[in-house]
Amino acid sequence: MIVRYSSDHNPFDEWVYNAADIDRSKVIWARGMDPSNDLELFRYYKDRTVWLMQPDKEPAEVSPYSLSEAERAAFGELIPVPMLKKERSREANR
Repeated sequence: MIVRYSSDHNPFDEWVYNAADIDRSKVIWARGMDPSNDLELFRYYKDRTVWLMQPDKEPAEVSPYSLSEAERAAFGELIPVPMLKKERSREANR
């Protein structure tokens, strides 16, 4: 679960917590970073589904993580195959 805070987020309202053994956790929480670092995390956990949590939206929003056109163009060859398949199937259903 990638958590993307707004620029005016209250720093005392933290959503990102993980168990000591992160790799064996059912859900892994991470703060959204820049696209390069996010994609590195996606590659490391390539067998997992990636979701986006935006807690500062009203109401808070959870959705499948969707790569931007620029991210696909810049990092397409580095994105794990399962994630690309999900992206392409979502686009086909639009």
